[in-house]
Amino acid sequence: MIFGIKRKGTFIPLALGRKRRRASAAQWAALIARDRGCIRCGRTPRHCHAHHIIHWKDGRTDLSNLALLCSRCHNDLHHGRYTITMDTHTIPVITHTRGPP
Repeated sequence: MIFGIKRKGTFIPLALGRKRRRASAAQWAALIARDRGCIRCGRTPRHCHAHHIIHWKDGRTDLSNLALLCSRCHNDLHHGRYTITMDTHTIPVITHTRGPP
């Protein structure tokens, strides 16, 4: 099943698979509606990146594999301070692995 939105009579997919690495404008709108900003610290969407939970080389550019993170929280994630998984309703869940240095 491919989720999407219909805009001006055109279907815009929210599951891009392996076609594109970067989130589309429609995916950004959906991420903002779902995450409302950085999922860790709450920074506004304007300061965020769309992060692949499962790295793009092994995963997909689908809404169910993306989460909004600001630069600082994105950096902390890549330094192993926490992990992100998706719950059964495709909501990002943070699990802290260690405290700040």
